[in-house]
Amino acid sequence: MPVGLRCSQTPPPAWRGLFMAQAQGGQPQQALAVTKRFPSAVQATLLADPEYLMNLATAYRAAGDDAKASQALKLALNLPFPDGGKSMAAGLRLQYAAVLAASGRQQQAAGLYRQVIVEQPDNSGAWQGLILAQHLMHDDAARRDPGFLSLIASAYQQQGRLDEAERLLEEAEAVLAQQGSKTSVDMELQMAAIELQRNHPERAATLSSR
Repeated sequence: MPVGLRCSQTPPPAWRGLFMAQAQGGQPQQALAVTKRFPSAVQATLLADPEYLMNLATAYRAAGDDAKASQALKLALNLPFPDGGKSMAAGLRLQYAAVLAASGRQQQAAGLYRQVIVEQPDNSGAWQGLILAQHLMHDDAARRDPGFLSLIASAYQQQGRLDEAERLLEEAEAVLAQQGSKTSVDMELQMAAIELQRNHPERAATLSSR
């Protein structure tokens, strides 16, 4: 145990600080070892701390214990957010939102993404998360909206998921064709940009000149 850290005398913030430093410093095994030394009062306090639980889940996953990682995430997701999550750092809110989205809680995830966007309008991760969450919440409507499909494709493109981006753009083109409309210039340029990312300049030139 570190010098000066006595189980019966150390307040919860000190234990939390030690755990967080090791968990976020790439030392999951050491972080998990610290949790085994928590006094019961500290343990009870931290089990109501969403940031602690998120980092605990990450530490368990890094240590190869997916079952305990899932258990920690479940505890975190069942906690109420203090101030609706506004007191959390933006990076943590994005992580939390991603977990919510993966758990099928798209509406809650979208709310956190919107919070981050209000504070950081240029945060591309928050925009991408919001777009994808909205897509999943309104899947049927989105499939009939070429503009929204193009927007989702842009999010995938920024993530390097080029095949998925291309598929969504092709879907948007098909919807436009059913509506008797032509593919927009912006959408053609978007397709060309994907080909450039694939290092296919000739194909990109053909698409951009249509």
